[in-house]
Amino acid sequence: VTIHNDYRFDYTPPVINGVSRNGMVYTLNGVDKDEGGLWSTVTVVKAQIKLTPSAGGAPLTIDHTSYLPDPVSGKQFTIDLSKATIPDGTYSVQAVLTDNFGNVTTQDLDPITVDLSPPEVTLLRDGAPSSDGKFTSLSSLSFRTSEPASSVSVRVVGGPKAEKFSVPSAVRTDCSLS
Repeated sequence: VTIHNDYRFDYTPPVINGVSRNGMVYTLNGVDKDEGGLWSTVTVVKAQIKLTPSAGGAPLTIDHTSYLPDPVSGKQFTIDLSKATIPDGTYSVQAVLTDNFGNVTTQDLDPITVDLSPPEVTLLRDGAPSSDGKFTSLSSLSFRTSEPASSVSVRVVGGPKAEKFSVPSAVRTDCSLS
């Protein structure tokens, strides 16, 4: 009796053929090719986005949420970061593909900033925070935002006209009404 065993090993990492981003959704195209030509079971099985906080701390890894076969680029993986819990901050971003033999390839992507916290608005009377929210004139009313805002709307209630003001504040965080 003669027993023939043909053991083959795949040491070739997958290839990232393309990455696109639309908001918080990344699409990775990946393929893995066996160098030997007879091995048809090598395939990309996992796509991930790795976020490393620029302020330090442990990286976050988000797995793909879906994939589609693509006859040209292998598989098209979707990774939706909005379905993950990601703290506010700036992150370096890396695309990661893994094949079924554990070979890994990475590609550095552009950094992102996650800011899901609404800005805080502090009303000021004569430059100091107002504890009671009452103002004697519009000239004494101002506000401060915790971060630059494209627009802030202040509604004055109790005045003769219940005026509404929209004050652009794209660069400044301190605004006065007059």
